[in-house]
Amino acid sequence: MTHGSQTKLSMPSIEAIVFDLDGTCLSTEQLIVDVARRVLQRKGSSLTKEALEQSIGKPPLDAWQSTIDALGLEASAEDLYAESEAELTEHWHDASYMPGALRLIHHLRGQTASLKIGLATSTPRAVLAKKIQNKPLLQRVFQAVVCGDDDDIRGRGKPHPACFLKVCSLLSVEPSRTLVFEDAPSGLVAALEAGCHCVYVPSIANDSAEEALSEAMRQRVTRIPTLLAFDPVAFGLDAFRDTVEGTIPFVEHPESVIRIRGTVVKGFGRGSSELGIPTANVDTMAVARVLPGATTGIFYWWASLPGKYPGTVYATALSIGWNPFFKSGDDDVGKTCEPWLLHDFGGEDFYGAEIAVLVLGFIRPESGEFSSLEALIDRIKEDGEVTKRVLAGEAMMAFREDEFLRGR
Repeated sequence: MTHGSQTKLSMPSIEAIVFDLDGTCLSTEQLIVDVARRVLQRKGSSLTKEALEQSIGKPPLDAWQSTIDALGLEASAEDLYAESEAELTEHWHDASYMPGALRLIHHLRGQTASLKIGLATSTPRAVLAKKIQNKPLLQRVFQAVVCGDDDDIRGRGKPHPACFLKVCSLLSVEPSRTLVFEDAPSGLVAALEAGCHCVYVPSIANDSAEEALSEAMRQRVTRIPTLLAFDPVAFGLDAFRDTVEGTIPFVEHPESVIRIRGTVVKGFGRGSSELGIPTANVDTMAVARVLPGATTGIFYWWASLPGKYPGTVYATALSIGWNPFFKSGDDDVGKTCEPWLLHDFGGEDFYGAEIAVLVLGFIRPESGEFSSLEALIDRIKEDGEVTKRVLAGEAMMAFREDEFLRGR
């Protein structure tokens, strides 16, 4: 099992790629969680981390039953499902692509004609149509689609391997030559039980699903923090050819550009005091509305402070994550979003100010593997220099004029 930095694996050649949908291809997580919270609040309850972990990745009715069991509710899964589905139906098409998903699918389509691509989802077929109604790529890329309400799958949802066995059969490939992309513990188990290899991109932070697996199963798992960290060469596939100075720009697929508008809040103060690198921490709820909860990494973006400096745009290096280098004791308080505006503001802070950002590319995964504080500082400064050079490109400069940065 590898984590993030992948080396070439010893395995049969890959003949098929199979994707999960929710949390892997599409960022439906926040839509589903927000609606579930509202439904439970109306029932006088609340969604706990335990209930979320037990329900994620399962067919909707099974997910609601797991939630009921975890919370000890006196309610029926059918009633809660009907209530939540009525609300979600109006918003399924709003789901955006997961970071790196659009790029990866486009890349895989360009592989040899013999590489097959399938979908195995717990989503009912009618709901799938709603989720992808404005996603033409997802409407045409899959050569086989298995849904949770298919007659021979109903009642055997993930973690049962039936969905992956069926999609392999439809694609006429052996599971041992199939690579599955999954985000949920139940999907991970289903893929491995079917005999597939699995790239696991957990949608729950600090997920430890692999600990319950046998050693033989763990050998077929590659865990990465985001699809942006996937290395196709490790699986005998063609390398990506879109990188710029080792970074992944989003502008080739404009739908991948991420827009965040929030408020600057007070952080740990480490940026200035310990690192000598002042940051303007963004309200994490603003980030959660547009980025999946477990997404982490170092990015580059344009940022503006429209209320304080209207019309001015700043190059920015951004860290989204859990500060693993500092993780200990009382400091382990949650995920942060820390932009480093590459401009000298003379020590001024912006607490309470509105900040608008366009995330335009990915530099590297978050890492706690630094030998010293000095090594971390050197790497952050290197990230800043890379940001300046990449954002100086013509395609990146064009985004400086985006109306979103002007507060509109």
